[in-house]
Formats: sequence, C-alpha cells, structure tokens
Amino acid sequence: SSVTLDGGVGHACEGLLTASSPGGTNITIANSTFFANPSASYRDKTLQFNFGKGYVLRNNTFVDGERCTRWKPNTSALLEDNTFWDCKYPVRISSDDADIAPMKNGPVTVRLKGNTFNGCSTAAQKSGADAKIVDEGGNRYGCTKGF
Repeated sequence: SSVTLDGGVGHACEGLLTASSPGGTNITIANSTFFANPSASYRDKTLQFNFGKGYVLRNNTFVDGERCTRWKPNTSALLEDNTFWDCKYPVRISSDDADIAPMKNGPVTVRLKGNTFNGCSTAAQKSGADAKIVDEGGNRYGCTKGF
C-alpha cells in the first residue's frame, strides 16, 4: 500500500512491470518513461496490473508497444497527463479474464484525464460487461477512442 515509483526509465523485454499483490492500494507511478521491446515480435504489455485499486499513473511517457497499460479484473486507476507514442492499444482493460489465483472476474474501471494518445490504433480497448473507461476530459486522441 501507498507506494510511489517516481522517475523510472525502463525498457521492456516482454512486459516491463507487473504490479501489485492482492490487496494492494494507492500505488502511484509518476514522471517515468517506458519503452517497448525493440523487436515487434516480442511485444506484449508494458505495464500490467493484476491486483489492486487506486492506482495513479501521472505524467509518464510510453513509447511504442502492443498494450502499454494492461488492467485485469478488480483493478481501478486514474491515468492523468500521460503521453502515449505509437502504442497500438495504450489502455487495455478486461473484467472477464481472470487467469491466475486468487484473481477473480469482476469490475475494472480506468479514468482518463489530460492524456495524449499519438499514433495508436485505438486509445482504449475493453472486454467484459464490467469493464468501464471514464473520460474525465482534456484527453487528446490521435486515434479512435474505442469506448
């Protein structure tokens, strides 16, 4: 709980970071730059969030990638003032694909505020009846919104 990663720079192999254990809350990732694997055939997610609520991703830059942020069931987050460059799907959320124990299918909500999406296929992709993306304004879409 209450963890902040500030000023990180990372380059993904397949996935760069999988965040949180069951019960994790109030985790912030800020002022960081994340790059995808330079080999397109090995790209998957850059940051994946398997468990936890109340994530904040603020003022980060994501460069290239397949799914730059990946949100699993029963997670929630605010993405604010981030820039996504050439991410196929900057935000991918699902409420119906629990795949590791003790994960269970359930609601996932990601709020978007003041982000810039450049060169993407779809800014946000979702699956499952309980997957919710909320546009809180100020977002700039250089691709289709997807929700």
